[in-house]
Formats: sequence, C-alpha cells, structure tokens
Amino acid sequence: MKKLLILLISMYSGLLIAQPDHGNFEEKKKKMDAMKVAYLTSELDLSTDLAQKFWPVYNELDKQIDDLRLVTIRQMREHIKAGIKIEDISDDELEKMMLVRLKNDEKIAQLKMAYHKKFIDVLGIKKTAQLYHAEMTFARDLMRRSRDGKRDKERPRPED
Repeated sequence: MKKLLILLISMYSGLLIAQPDHGNFEEKKKKMDAMKVAYLTSELDLSTDLAQKFWPVYNELDKQIDDLRLVTIRQMREHIKAGIKIEDISDDELEKMMLVRLKNDEKIAQLKMAYHKKFIDVLGIKKTAQLYHAEMTFARDLMRRSRDGKRDKERPRPED
C-alpha cells in the first residue's frame, strides 16, 4: 500500500511539473504541497496523534520559508513581465537583488536550525533524520520528473 501511494504521488507530480506554466503558481504550489504532505506522512509512518502534533510545526516553518522565497520570485516575475533581462539591469541593482536573496537564504538556514529542536521534540531524533531524508528525496524526485518531462517535450514526435 505504501509503495502504491508513493508511485501515485510520483506519477502525479511528474504530470504537474511537466505541464507548461500558465501562470497559476499558487494552484500548482497547493497541489505540490498536498503531494508532499502525503509523501512525508507515508515515509515517516506518522500516527494520527503524531501527525496532529507535527504538521502545525512543519507548516509554520514552511510558511515562513515560502514568504522569504516569494520575495525573490516576485522580483523575478516583475522583471520577466516587463521584458527586462539581466543585461538590462544595472550592476548596483543586481547587487542589491543578489544580497536580498542571500540574506533570505541565511534567514532560511536560521529558521531551519531553530525548528530542528522543535522537530526533535515532536518526532524524536530518528524520525527527524527520516524527515530530512524524505524531504530531500521528494525534492530530488520532483526535479528528476521535471527534467524528464522537459526531455519528453523536446523529442520529435512521429508524424501521423
């Protein structure tokens, strides 16, 4: 049953990522978050009681990280919509943009360190280690499916 759930999540995530971006980032994010919840719950084998304690903590961290990452994403989107390329941006503005991103990356690392103890308090050390591994595996699988989906699109199709 666990393998079937993982297979279904993996197939669904591949379809989601392989689709062209039609601008509905929030909807895609919600779907990917739901897949991540199912995947992590399965991988960590969370009981109902443990899940009720874990997910509020995890979601709190995830929200804070998303807020920091959205600063960079919004900035990139604005430039893309305006047709601005990197070559068109002054060195000073590029430096400011890069520093904002690096500072946000630093804040994300600090948040992860702060929540590490919270995860251990809720899950214990072994399940916390499993959590980190499962997050990495989930992200790697999404990237692989995205890459494979792009390759499939680039292959010539046989003519009818």
